[in-house]
Amino acid sequence: MRIFYSGLLALVLVVTGCQPQESGQVSDSMPLKLRYQVSAEAMFTDIRVENGVLAYTFFTDKDNRCAQWFKSTPCWTTDDLETVTRDLEVVELEKLWGLVNSSGVLVLKGDTFGETNLRKRAYTETLTVNVDGAERVLRYRSTPEAEEKPGAFILLEGVLRDYANKLLSGKKWCRAVCSHPMASLSRNVL
Repeated sequence: MRIFYSGLLALVLVVTGCQPQESGQVSDSMPLKLRYQVSAEAMFTDIRVENGVLAYTFFTDKDNRCAQWFKSTPCWTTDDLETVTRDLEVVELEKLWGLVNSSGVLVLKGDTFGETNLRKRAYTETLTVNVDGAERVLRYRSTPEAEEKPGAFILLEGVLRDYANKLLSGKKWCRAVCSHPMASLSRNVL
């Protein structure tokens, strides 16, 4: 009987083309893309989660050339940007996926938040969320007088920034999603 079940399992694996996956690796069964991006004269941040990989691109003013910058253009160039990456584990991706679904980000009313006067100078932060083909591109125009960001935006930005900071520090950060201080906002977003 044991031989029969072993043979049946082998047949199922051959017919379906399934191969055992390594534990801790991200599968393609959870399509999730997240991207938080903001830039200004003396800073650049781009945090992406795509195909199970966290990528953090940033600018560090190593030679202090931006300290006295007064122009309305970036003091950095694309050559100054650094990128670090790390593969996500399945549990980390599942937690991010759950936060996206529970935060209400996909059902927020409107796509642009913050400063409404387009003639007023503002820094634009962009959050792109793509889950199973459903995509939202949210923009927040930041000024001191602007309305607060939606809670779902704050939550996902905070978690992505936390992931990026811990990626730089090299610390294990798998539990960051559940223990993030902004996680309680996911219940009060709408």
